[in-house]
Amino acid sequence: MLRGRSLDHIGIASVDVEADVQYYIDVLGFRVIGHFGTCYFIQNGGTIYEIFSRKEQPEAAIGKIDHIAYTSRDIEVDYAYAVKQGYEITTKGIESIDRFWANGIRYFKIRTPGGEQIEFNQIL
Repeated sequence: MLRGRSLDHIGIASVDVEADVQYYIDVLGFRVIGHFGTCYFIQNGGTIYEIFSRKEQPEAAIGKIDHIAYTSRDIEVDYAYAVKQGYEITTKGIESIDRFWANGIRYFKIRTPGGEQIEFNQIL
């Protein structure tokens, strides 16, 4: 079951990552807690944003939330549950990014009926 998870972060696709990150730092007091190439994790209190580069995105997507991520304690179990329930998986199964955090992450995303993407991720 995917219920009762803690919010991990809110992902925002950006065409100018550095400018967006600096805005959140200057205007809202965020601080950088992770920087991985053209992807930044910034935090203000309990709120974490992932601002990442997407050079080419539809005009309608600029400035919009790309995904909302929740913490997974066991990504394999959560993925199997999502598949069993027939949720639309928007990633290529469970994906991983080795350069994020100390040991990488594993994640997958599902699409809601309204079109939003919900990510479940496990920091390794």
